[in-house]
Amino acid sequence: MLFYIPPKIISSLIENSNNKKIIEAIDNLAFSRRNGYHLLTAEYSDLKFLKKFEKLERKTLSVFSNLFQTWSEIGNFKNQFKTYVEIVLAPDVLKIKKENGTKIIYLSIDYIQNFDLLNKTKILAENQGEIDFYIFISNLYKNKNGFKHISLNYNLLMGGGDTTAPVFKTEITQKQSFCLCFADKDIEYPNCKIGSTLKKIEIENEKSTPLCELLAIDVNEIENLIPLKLLKKACLDTNHKKGYEFVEKMKEADLDEYIKYLDFKKGISLKKFVELKNIKYLQFLKEIIIKTDLLSETNFDEYRKFIETELNNSFKKIKEKKSKNEHIVDFFNNTNLIYGMGDKLLNRIINGNLNDEIIKESDLLQFQLKEWIKIGEYITFWTCGGSHLVSS
Repeated sequence: MLFYIPPKIISSLIENSNNKKIIEAIDNLAFSRRNGYHLLTAEYSDLKFLKKFEKLERKTLSVFSNLFQTWSEIGNFKNQFKTYVEIVLAPDVLKIKKENGTKIIYLSIDYIQNFDLLNKTKILAENQGEIDFYIFISNLYKNKNGFKHISLNYNLLMGGGDTTAPVFKTEITQKQSFCLCFADKDIEYPNCKIGSTLKKIEIENEKSTPLCELLAIDVNEIENLIPLKLLKKACLDTNHKKGYEFVEKMKEADLDEYIKYLDFKKGISLKKFVELKNIKYLQFLKEIIIKTDLLSETNFDEYRKFIETELNNSFKKIKEKKSKNEHIVDFFNNTNLIYGMGDKLLNRIINGNLNDEIIKESDLLQFQLKEWIKIGEYITFWTCGGSHLVSS
């Protein structure tokens, strides 16, 4: 996170050079920057003052001397960043103000009298692989917007399933760190309700403070954000390749936007297709299956009629029921309607020399690009830090 010390803070320090609250806060901010946990800036004239203000710690003076010397690099951060923290003198202030697309978090100096809040930002996600992929995604945003040189520093928090909401609740309640929480929407078809995991997190997010932020990813799962060029490399196994090829067929059929609803890992098993009763989900499946020539409309309707009238949506009854129609028999001998690309898909992507890959905007589908930009923006501004500064 970028912390900004405004002129009002410096003016108060000039008026009362023994203001312990301000001195301690500035020392803490400098310590955080020296360790690379966050970025720190102030106006040019204020940095010139701070680097010589002898009541600050010697190491603090060294930090401000470095910031003063690198002003040409950091001076415009406040105008470039879409999220940053501004320190204020008023007590108990913790609020957000939006100005021209920029989110400013106003933070009372009281909050930084101890160092806890100035530790690294925490990223809360389901597992290490997800976080690694989010960091990889952020490279596109950083490179495009001139932030390639900015380091990302963060601590990991693991959630997943029912554990994410209580972990996020703890961070909100304690008010001791910045926390960025990621969650998929688990949406399986257009206008689908969000999944139960995100619902629980959203309930906690309603009580949140500006220190914590929830970023809901508008896809079924994180795997839907994997570019096709990476999917192809990770799907060399016969069945995995079938899953990838179906995604390619969707793209060729101008169903790009529908790809975000697909279960990349599991696909659609025959069991799920038989037991499925959700009309909207079935309409979605019918459209993508027909448009990709997986089945004709006639066959789709025939299979569904057999499932509903002969099987009563029971997968167990498949072996009991027989049809004189040979193609129905053949169809129900399958195991998958749509093949998936495997439960370890993201791991295969992460372990496949991911950091050597360069992804351009043209490599992404439109819905992917939108989410990549959003993720990149949040990762960059919430976890931005710097190299460790050596005291002179």
